Amino acid sequence: MRAGPKAAVDGSPLPFRPRSVGAARFARFCERFIVTPKGTGALSPMRLRPWQVELVASVLDPDPRPRLAGWMMPRGQGKSTLVAALGLYDLMLGEEGASVVVAATDERQAGIVFRTAARMVELHEDLSSRVQVFKDRLVVPDRGASFVCLPAEPKRLEGLDPTLAILDEIGVVSRDVYEVLALAQGKREQSTLLGIGTPGPDPNDSVLADMRAYARGNPGDVSLVWREFSA
Repeated sequence: MRAGPKAAVDGSPLPFRPRSVGAARFARFCERFIVTPKGTGALSPMRLRPWQVELVASVLDPDPRPRLAGWMMPRGQGKSTLVAALGLYDLMLGEEGASVVVAATDERQAGIVFRTAARMVELHEDLSSRVQVFKDRLVVPDRGASFVCLPAEPKRLEGLDPTLAILDEIGVVSRDVYEVLALAQGKREQSTLLGIGTPGPDPNDSVLADMRAYARGNPGDVSLVWREFSA
């Protein structure tokens, strides 16, 4: 990231017109514009595995999209890379004025997803020519769209208007943080709060556990989707 004033960026739409929709469209976006920044397949086009497409489909395929989504996954499965790409997808191709927010237990943790997204921007010319990269946010000026990194502190999260809010390590964040973000979902016709993480110190007492219990007890509530993935 270069310090100082940001240069003007290309205001033209991203050259992407696939016929596919939902998760299939997202998978095409990843192959076309996302370069894997690290780990397996580093510096190669990001090709999603079937289970990753299924996870994303739980959010992108329903019409209307769910207001709340919970993904419980073990560590080391590339969840930060996946949700970073999902955030960029909303930033570049979501509704006008898209607002992507990523929050976690602290700015260091939230920064993992954000830095991954920023690196993805740097690695592809079509993205880097259209996105301004700042220390804590990505901006597409001509779309009025932003991707912001914030700590999971209620006062810092009040007043948001997200199209996609990513709450990382939801197994250990406080209920106050979750409630602030959940309440913000009502400001847009399409807005999703996606919580990802592993069970916390007490697997029966956390926001993640609450979401899991609610999903199991209310399978007909289409406003919430719940997915578990095991290694």
